[in-house]
Amino acid sequence: MRGRHRAWQDSFELVKRPFPDLQIRVDDLDAADDKVAIRLVLRGTHQSECQGIPATGRTISYVSHEFYRVANGLFAEEWIWLRHGMSAAAPGFGQLRRQEPAGRARRQL
Repeated sequence: MRGRHRAWQDSFELVKRPFPDLQIRVDDLDAADDKVAIRLVLRGTHQSECQGIPATGRTISYVSHEFYRVANGLFAEEWIWLRHGMSAAAPGFGQLRRQEPAGRARRQL
């Protein structure tokens, strides 16, 4: 359990470090059976290096669609689809993201 919490904390720090003023807004949250769906909007100012791109000082915003399977009261699996707005902050970032798979990640927790 502690390892799972640490993984979440590490992931959050990867985003929070380059965007220290990060704001996260929950636009939608729905649950049925053992599934939870959340639509978030994240917004922040690019203030330090992010994925090899130097700080731009520009504000970015992006949407995250997150889906979770719940087991024994805990998130057991997650599926996340991000629509990045980094191309507005740094054009090279948008090009980098297009070369990667469709922006989806699935990981067993």
